[in-house]
Formats: sequence, C-alpha cells, structure tokens
Amino acid sequence: MKSKRSDFLLKIILLAGDAVLVSLNFMFVYYLRFHTFLSVPKGVPELSAYVQAVPVAVLIWILIFAHFGLYNISSIESRWNQAGNVTKAVFWGTVVLLAASTLYRAFSYSRLVIFLSFLSSIILLNIFRLIISILRIKMLRNIPNKKRVLIIGTDDTAIRIALTLKENAQYVSEVVGFISVRPEMLGREIAGVKVIDTLDNVEKHFSRNEADEVILALSTLPHEKIVDFIIKCSKEMINWKMIPDVMQMTVARLGLEEISGIPIMRQKDLPLDHVGNRILKRVFDIFGSLAGLIVFSPVLIVFALLIRLTSKGGIFYGQKRVGEDGREFSLYKLRSMKPGAEDGTGPVWAKKDDERTTKVGKTMRKYNIDEIPQFWNVLKGDMSIVGPRPERPHFVYQFKEQIPYYMARHRVKSGLTGWAQVNGYRGDTSLEERIKHDLYYMENWSLMFDLKIILMTLKAFKNAY
Repeated sequence: MKSKRSDFLLKIILLAGDAVLVSLNFMFVYYLRFHTFLSVPKGVPELSAYVQAVPVAVLIWILIFAHFGLYNISSIESRWNQAGNVTKAVFWGTVVLLAASTLYRAFSYSRLVIFLSFLSSIILLNIFRLIISILRIKMLRNIPNKKRVLIIGTDDTAIRIALTLKENAQYVSEVVGFISVRPEMLGREIAGVKVIDTLDNVEKHFSRNEADEVILALSTLPHEKIVDFIIKCSKEMINWKMIPDVMQMTVARLGLEEISGIPIMRQKDLPLDHVGNRILKRVFDIFGSLAGLIVFSPVLIVFALLIRLTSKGGIFYGQKRVGEDGREFSLYKLRSMKPGAEDGTGPVWAKKDDERTTKVGKTMRKYNIDEIPQFWNVLKGDMSIVGPRPERPHFVYQFKEQIPYYMARHRVKSGLTGWAQVNGYRGDTSLEERIKHDLYYMENWSLMFDLKIILMTLKAFKNAY
C-alpha cells in the first residue's frame, strides 16, 4: 500500500522538480531570445537581471501550482485533469509575472521572454509530471501488499469498478470478490473475480483478515441497511466507499450560504456557472465547430449525395430538442430514417436493427456521421461541442415526472457529444446511469475534460444505432 512517507517524498520531488524546471526554462528562453536567430534591436540585456528574477518567478509559480492542487497525490492519478491544471497554473503564473514586470520600473523585462516561457513551461512541466506518473505506476505494480477490496454488487457499475481497479496500477488494489444479491450468482466468475457470497452473509466478510476496503455498489438498498454496513465496517477498521444514486449525488452538491447569520442550503455552483469558464467554453465551441464543419465537409457532401440517390425525402432532418434552461431548439441531422418513420408510432427511441432506418442511415448512425450538421447548432449557440445530450420534448416531459432531478442536466448547454455517451449510455439505456454521468461532467467540467471526451468520441460507437 501507499505510505504517507512515500507520498510526502513524491510531493518533495514534484516541488523540487518544478522549481528546477522553471529556473532552467527561464534561462533557456533567455538564451533563445537573445543569442539565436531572433533579432535584438535594443541590444542584449545582462543575464544577471534575469537570474535575479528567477527566485521570484519560481516562488510565484509554486504558490499558484499549490493553489491548483498540483502537489496533491490525487492530481497525478488523473493525467487529463493534471494536464489541464498545469496549463491553467502556468497561464495564471504568466499573467502574474507580466503584471509584476510592468510594475517593476528598475528594469524592462522582455515580454517575448515571458511569452516563450509560457509555451515551453506548459510542455516541460507536463512532460515532467507524465514521467513521474509513469514511474510511480511502475513502482506501484511491484508493491506486494496491495489493498484488498470487496465489492458489494454485481451490476454493470460494480463490474466496471472491478475492471478499473484491476487494470490501473495507481489504485494499488486487489479485488478479492463480489457479493451478490442473487443466490444463483454464487461461485460464478465475473471479469476474472469470483462471486464469493450473497448479501445475506456479507457481514462475515467484514474482517481485516479478508478485506481492507468495502465498496458498496448497490444504491437501491434501504438506507437503514447501508448505515448498518457503514457502522460494521467502521467497527472493524475497514475503509468503505459507496456508489451514490441520483438523490445522494444531488444532496452532495448542496452549497451553503448565510443571510443575517442564518445558514441556508442551496444548489452548489457548477464550474460553468462562472462567467470566465462560460466564455472560455464558448470560444472553444466557436473555433471547434468551425474546424468541425471544415474538416468533415467532404464526408458531409458524400453522404448528402448518398441520401439523395438512395431514398426519397430531404437530406437534412430538423428535430425539436430541449437544451439549456429547458429551452427548445431545432437540432439538425443528416436524415437516416425513411420519411414518415414515426407517423404510426409517435416519438420512440431508435433500436438495434431498426426497420425505419435506411441502408445509408445504418452506416451513418453506427459511426455518428448523421450528427455532423450539429456543428452548425454549436456555432449558432444552441449547443456546445461537449455536454449532456439533448432529448426530445416528449421524453423530457415524461422523464421529469418519473425521475427525480432529471432536469438538473439542463443547467448547462447540451452537447454534440457527452460523458454519458462516450461511456455507452445513449438511446434506450439506463437513464439513472446517464444522469449520474451528466451530473459528474457538470460538477467536474474543465477544458481538458472536454478534450478527453472529444478524443473518446472518435472510438465511442457502443449502442450507436
């Protein structure tokens, strides 16, 4: 298992490495600016002036890095979040340095040096942390005494947790078994892990000799039973974790404010409630949608011709969807179904081997090609490139009455792709899981998270029909 001593040592390595790299980077950029092919019309300044500024720059950057949590061990375990936080920290460090250099009148520092150091620092510091992350994982693979994890539940969520713990060395875990609510599952092997008992006998496994941690992946259990499990785990000094249901996730997102000293609970602010983040995401959407329309225009033209040649009806198809704040808008797609496909049924979800889909439409839907025109929706501002997928009004009105907190997913713009979609929750799949993924995305939004989802979309074809 990971020890506090090794974690402390890793923090020291990170801090020292950042300090050394920032120092060397400023010296390298000074040399690049004043001693290479770049012109120096005002002459070459003294190196000593830049050397004296390095300790100040290092201190500023390390404080900002600490503010962004880059010396927390958990930041290393999530490479995408770490890369995003490094980029943001370097950006704000550069802003502070620019402000400081403007206020400092004794010497005029080159703005180009600061700008070049911004670009090179993003690359250097991300590579450094990537190397540390890789080395740490290799070290963790060789740790003999791994954390023994018992998982209560055998549904898709429980299986995904088991696979993640087995395949990712940074968790330093060994899944010792599943506990199932179904007696007929006893003795079976799922994802390489055996079902060792049923829920009725689970308490005999709450022992330090058997497990170091229990993960409860059954959110449907009565709260009294859940509390009983937690108490028994605490008595045996066993760590416990729990997969929340939609209600628990919503409660966890409550914020607190005061009015005249009276505490009042409210909805917790989301990252995209902040104006700066919304502007950043909108700028990204504008450039991303323009790039998408240009890059995919040949594909769009080819399939538009195929639609015209192989079936009657229009090339494009407009459909009402519900987006941010519950507002309706027209979502555009390449037509993949026969004309009048829902005349006899009304709004229904597409299913595997759907007879309403044209031959060309089957190919388009399989590879998400029919979604390309939605880049226009993004450019217009109806949607974002990444966000919860928009649903049709018929289903929204139905789900908001049946599923608590379903409408919470409409606090942000709908997306052309989303966290739920790339994890296979699209079409006629679990709505509860879809909402969990949407809420997780909204709570943990970052530009790097968006980029991760976009890259995952390129190979996310599960349940695409």
